[in-house]
Amino acid sequence: MPRKSQRVGPTTDSEGAQTMAYRACQPFVCAQCRGAILPGSLFSRRSQHVAWAAVGTGTWVPVCMTCRPLRLEGAAEAPPSPSEEQHER
Repeated sequence: MPRKSQRVGPTTDSEGAQTMAYRACQPFVCAQCRGAILPGSLFSRRSQHVAWAAVGTGTWVPVCMTCRPLRLEGAAEAPPSPSEEQHER
């Protein structure tokens, strides 16, 4: 099975919260703005609680860099991805 994403490393979001950065290996849709996260783009994930029958389960959904800007620790930031440029239009 092909990889969906790869872990890039620890990051800090714009609010100072620690999170993990991922690089997309296939296209995703941002859970917040519904924008495209294209292969090669960086993104983060956030928890989304989903009620299923009587048992609640948690899932992780992708969030683009426009909706949740990240600061990579110990690495230069990547140039804007095509999905980030689409948000500016």
